[in-house]
Amino acid sequence: MKICYIAGADSWDIEDAVKYFTSKGHEIIVVSDRKSAQIKGINMRFMKEWRFLLKPSPPIFAKPSWLDEIMRFIAKFHLFFAIRRTVKREKPDILHAFLALHYGTFAAFCGFHPLLMTIFGPDINIFPQQSGLAKRILLHNLSKADKIITYCETSKRKLIDCYKIEPEKIIKMSWGIDLNIFHKGYQQQALELRKELDIPDQCPVVLSNRRLLPHYRIEKIMESIPYILEKEPGAIFVFIRGEKPDEADLKYEIEIEDRARNLKIFNSIRIIKRLLQRSEMAVYLNMSEAMVSIPKTDQFANSIQEAMVCGVIPIVGKLEVYREYLKDGKNAFFVNAEDEQDIAEKIVYCLRNKSLKKSFSEINSKIIVEKEDTSKQLCKLEDFYKSFVNQ
Repeated sequence: MKICYIAGADSWDIEDAVKYFTSKGHEIIVVSDRKSAQIKGINMRFMKEWRFLLKPSPPIFAKPSWLDEIMRFIAKFHLFFAIRRTVKREKPDILHAFLALHYGTFAAFCGFHPLLMTIFGPDINIFPQQSGLAKRILLHNLSKADKIITYCETSKRKLIDCYKIEPEKIIKMSWGIDLNIFHKGYQQQALELRKELDIPDQCPVVLSNRRLLPHYRIEKIMESIPYILEKEPGAIFVFIRGEKPDEADLKYEIEIEDRARNLKIFNSIRIIKRLLQRSEMAVYLNMSEAMVSIPKTDQFANSIQEAMVCGVIPIVGKLEVYREYLKDGKNAFFVNAEDEQDIAEKIVYCLRNKSLKKSFSEINSKIIVEKEDTSKQLCKLEDFYKSFVNQ
């Protein structure tokens, strides 16, 4: 098969797909506005938007003004025709777009079939609620797709209930977790990482592996730390920023650091200001006792699943999507994301009850190995592609 992806080339999901499908003898084309050093030896088409029209960029997930929406469209206008020409010239057997409100818009404009679209959380949980125009574009894009892929049951139900998508048009299928990378172990690397970050061996580590953005309520985690340190003074909190933020999001990062100083907890935190490779993330997870994820909305994020299979205790907000695999007190703890004392109490409980990590890990590892193994999931996707093309 000849498969064309319109997606972020720097995505781990796309990297996995390219490696898997090329190993199976399929021809892969990636059309993207983002470069990747990890994807090599394939037909890669880089399409650059007119970024000079987006200065300063609005914060990620922030509600855009009408002017922001117009400028975003103008900055990408030339890409519509460039991508459509590329797809028409390449004539793939299947076109698969990620992020229905971004790459899905280009895919819909191509007028190509068969067309698959993969939905992510912001596509249906954030942007359509901020803008009537975004909702109309989303509905248009979804109407052009032959099938829609979503990673979780909660998103599938929302597509049916809120966006009136026919159930038979929706496929629930995740990309999964690379178990060759994410697993328990890495003891020596974790010890070396502790030295690098100046974390004593006896100090428990609590990890936030979501981006430093207001959407993920990083400030609430920060505000919980003084309560935790009263009872566990040796605890260290590691925050992973991810990719370099734009100017508007950098302001939030600076505010977070200032808040840490004002709370007198700066010596107890570590902020990792770069994008980690997956092999590095696995070491950070294996170094940690617990991880905290309390976003305002979410799909069942890979960052949580990676933590589960690495044996880290998940401490999560009370979102329905998490209940697909997690049960409060059995293999995770659910917290009131707006209550820093509740967050603190659950973290302290985890740090003081050492046996929890082992018991939770046994349950969580089994779930991910059975249901979220990337090699199995991509095999299912390959079978779906073949049946879809042959319809």
